Amino acid sequence: MKRIDTFLKLSPKAAERINKHAEAAIATANCRLPMVVPPVEWKMGMTDGGAYLTSYSPLSLFKTRNRELLKQLREVKSPEFVHFLDGHNVASRTGHCIDVETLNLLKMIVKQPRKFAKLPNFNDEEAEMPLMEADLRTAQMILESKPKNISNHEYLKRLDGEHKVIVKALIDWRKKKQKARQKAVEKAGARSNLLRTIEIAESLKHYTSIYFPTQSDDRGRVYYATPLLNPQGADHEKALILFDEAKEVGKTGWDWMRINVANLMGYDKANFKKRIAYVEAHREMIESCVANPMSDFRWEDTDKPFQFLQAARELVKAWSMEDPTKFKSRVGIACDASCSGLQILGTLTRCESSMKFTNCLPAEVDENGEEFMQDIYGEAARIAADLMRKVAKGEKEARKYREADYEIKGRPLKDPQKEAERVAKQLAKIEEQIAKDEEQRKADREHAEKLLNWSYAMKDEYSFTRNWLKRNTMTFFYGSAQFGMRDQLIVDHLEPEYNKVMEVVGKEGDPTSLGFPWATLKDAKDAATVAGNINYDAICAMAERPSRVMQSLQRYAELIAKSGKKMRWTTPLGLIVEQRYEKVEKYKIDSMITGQKRMQTTTQRSTGEVDANGQKNGAAPNWVHSLDASLLLKVLSVGFKKYGLKHWRVVHDSFAVHAADTETMVTLLKNTMADMLDRDLLKRTAEELEAQIDEEYRKDIIPFPELGDEALIDKLRLAQYPFC
Repeated sequence: MKRIDTFLKLSPKAAERINKHAEAAIATANCRLPMVVPPVEWKMGMTDGGAYLTSYSPLSLFKTRNRELLKQLREVKSPEFVHFLDGHNVASRTGHCIDVETLNLLKMIVKQPRKFAKLPNFNDEEAEMPLMEADLRTAQMILESKPKNISNHEYLKRLDGEHKVIVKALIDWRKKKQKARQKAVEKAGARSNLLRTIEIAESLKHYTSIYFPTQSDDRGRVYYATPLLNPQGADHEKALILFDEAKEVGKTGWDWMRINVANLMGYDKANFKKRIAYVEAHREMIESCVANPMSDFRWEDTDKPFQFLQAARELVKAWSMEDPTKFKSRVGIACDASCSGLQILGTLTRCESSMKFTNCLPAEVDENGEEFMQDIYGEAARIAADLMRKVAKGEKEARKYREADYEIKGRPLKDPQKEAERVAKQLAKIEEQIAKDEEQRKADREHAEKLLNWSYAMKDEYSFTRNWLKRNTMTFFYGSAQFGMRDQLIVDHLEPEYNKVMEVVGKEGDPTSLGFPWATLKDAKDAATVAGNINYDAICAMAERPSRVMQSLQRYAELIAKSGKKMRWTTPLGLIVEQRYEKVEKYKIDSMITGQKRMQTTTQRSTGEVDANGQKNGAAPNWVHSLDASLLLKVLSVGFKKYGLKHWRVVHDSFAVHAADTETMVTLLKNTMADMLDRDLLKRTAEELEAQIDEEYRKDIIPFPELGDEALIDKLRLAQYPFC
């Protein structure tokens, strides 16, 4: 039976009419918006009623539905909890305004046919039909006669000459067309968000001050409550926002203006002196991009293009002044933590290597007497390469093998003949397992050799690239383990590189001919297991005490779940955090549409029973997140009360204030971290968690590690680069 595919498509005229009204339709879409008056302050005893003035758009301080926990939070009496509330008040009541120059640039960009930076373009790519009409009809007829029980690939093998060429061209075109359709669907959402963001900014551009209310998740982490346009948004969204007050930058602020531009250009691993020199050396490029952003497109190659342009505009104005230190700036200067999770765990445990590689100790100097920053990702990459070389030489196992598989199991039988048969069977299985494991070891050595010779993954003969280790290292301190690291390597590196090569060589081609080390994606994924395990070992070697804290937290969660409870703890600011991981049951819902069509959907609901795996896997990341949230909120609270810092932009482990205040903020961050992560924090946490474990299981607790040298805390206060 002939199959007919029917597609409905808008005519160009209809599409034009709809697009004319797109902005009006977007404007009517409903979402929580920034405020144009200062938000209502949060006070002790409140979990709702803050921020927005009326109940038309009510905002809860916490993004949780746990009513019992909300009741307990309203009753918190800890004096430190004031910092939690005041931190939210400072963030929410920070005055901002719309950067009209960025807004105008975005309005021009969405009318252009080309793609700009990381924004979606507004032209859908069409897959061009490669065949003439006659050849197309012939190819369609041949393809329609294909037997249903064979694949297109097999069918092509049966064809020859011109027929094979035109049928293959038709099949390839259909694949490209399907991909183009999928991309168009994906881009449609991104376009809608961009247009909506522009519309919101347009509606707010005349206000001298706007405000972004904040709320916390159940770990205390701070989020802005307004979607699309907020200080935690994408690059172009952040670049739409300025502080509502301008401050004279002064001498240190003038340095920070240039350091910030270097950071936004992606030059953020050098010392401050080199970053400033880098910006001065690129003055011509910066001035040209600011003057002609729609013709000089070099700004698109920077790390954060739209924020770069925003900061560069101020920099050019300051350069034009006789004394740049007198310039008044509105741009927030963002200072990011060097791997926040390890900074916190390293400082908490007084782990010297962890603190060193996250720049929490005074900077070392090179042979020329110049300061240099430590690079945790680069160090992890170096250690991983050392370990991988040992795997390649057969000096290290790339995965764990169960010794129990090499043992004879079960009780001996009384009958000697039957016992001999039983033992013989098991010995045969053991020999088979030994041979299988030896084959895997050989494959792992080959994988290691290929990884060490792959130019994509290796920086040089001594180290992997920092990018190869970066995501694994970042997520390790939030609970990522070997299998998770394997998946990250596949998704971030191996699959994209394999697909890139296969697009060139074709489905039947050999990817190794273009430098990809493995003949199949399956082999590459097996190599990812080796790489994930080695990367995990490298990070553990670099951060021994922090990794032991994570193991302890996982064991506490495991034993608390065994006791039938959900793990909970109190943060340094008095916030009660509870892990609400519960087992769920799935069930199906049958529906009838118009009494004729049956529709079946699957959903799930909580059973109320504790999910032990969820509790264990969430323990370390949630605990660390609750600490970085406490640090952020206390810094905002103390910064406002003690130093009068009332303008902030925050993104979890990134803090931005005026250029003039950046030096003060960095000092405040270091001192607050040193004071908050005191020697007794782990002890208090251990006591609180142990109390939740039934007596019979307490013997299985893995204690937190002993702390290192307390003098490291004084060195943290003198460090130059923990936040930069």
